[in-house]
Amino acid sequence: MYKHLSKEERYTIEKLIRCGKSNRETAEILGRSASKISREIKQDEGDWRYRHDKAHGLAELRQQWARQSRISELAWSQVFERYNEDHSPEIWRIS
Repeated sequence: MYKHLSKEERYTIEKLIRCGKSNRETAEILGRSASKISREIKQDEGDWRYRHDKAHGLAELRQQWARQSRISELAWSQVFERYNEDHSPEIWRIS
């Protein structure tokens, strides 16, 4: 099962990096894979070092963007309007 890193785990990653721990050592301490730690650091490393607070904020933004609907409000209103009129999707394509 996939589990996102928590804010506390990101804080721990930052502290362990500053103490000179390797990705593998950090992964063992957190009970995560070394590749997960490596991806986290590469993805959120800015200004030449990893910052847990910025990394967590970026992670929350990525989750928010992923949840956003790719269908406009206008399109949804048309779908519901036609649905309420008992139109089938096949008829929608024709009109």
